[in-house]
Amino acid sequence: MFFSFKDARDYQILFLSLFLSLGIMTRAWTIRIDCVVVALISCLLTQFILTCWSVNELKQQESFFLSNGVLSLKNFLSLI
Repeated sequence: MFFSFKDARDYQILFLSLFLSLGIMTRAWTIRIDCVVVALISCLLTQFILTCWSVNELKQQESFFLSNGVLSLKNFLSLI
C-alpha cells in the first residue's frame, strides 16, 4: 500500500488537506461584501439561536428531574 498510517486521523488529515487544496485552487477569489455579510450574520444568528435553545432544554430537563424526585443532573454528576 502506498500510505501506511497507523492512525485513522492521519487519513482524515490527508483527505481534508486534499479537499482544502482543491478548494483553494478552484476558488474565484472575488470578494463580494454582501455574501460575506450574509454568511457572517447567518452564522452568528444560528449560534445564538442554538445556544438559547440548548440552555432552555437543559433548564427543562433539570426541572423535570427535580420535580419527579429523580436525581438532578448536578447530583448525578457528583456521584460519578
